[in-house]
Formats: sequence, structure tokens, C-alpha cells
Amino acid sequence: MVFNGLDRQSTNILLGYHLLKYSRDLGSCRYVPFQLEQLAAEGGWYSENVRTLLENAADVWDYSPDNVSFLATSGVRAKLLTIGYHERI
Repeated sequence: MVFNGLDRQSTNILLGYHLLKYSRDLGSCRYVPFQLEQLAAEGGWYSENVRTLLENAADVWDYSPDNVSFLATSGVRAKLLTIGYHERI
């Protein structure tokens, strides 16, 4: 596990991806952003930069069915990974 770094030989799971600016350095790595923000066409975190980050990802994971639908209308295919818990852990 690496904090605030990218490994070019691995698939990088990005938490807080929306705080990054898309760059050539990021584009040269395989990455999967775990999208944990509420998204909407106006306001919030969704921007041209966020769309570029998501479009160039190996995969996109999202916690919300509403976000998955929203992203689909923007041409970004996301997989739903709901957040849960187990009472024995």
C-alpha cells in the first residue's frame, strides 16, 4: 500500500481522486477511482477534470446507484460497489 504515490506496475485504487488534476503522469498509470462523492450536473465535484479522470480510468467504482446512472448519461461507465458492514467484524 502506498499513500500519495502511484505504482506503474500495479492497478492503483484512488480514494479522493476528485482532488487530483489529470496529468500525463496519472495517465501513464493504470488506476481505478472509487467515486465516493454525490454527483450532479450543477454544483458539487463533477467537472471537466473529474470527467477526464473517470474517462481515462481502467474502471470506475461508485457507491451510489444514482451516481452510476448520472455517470452513464455523461458517457462514463461505472460499477456499483455498495458500502456495507458485517456485524461480526
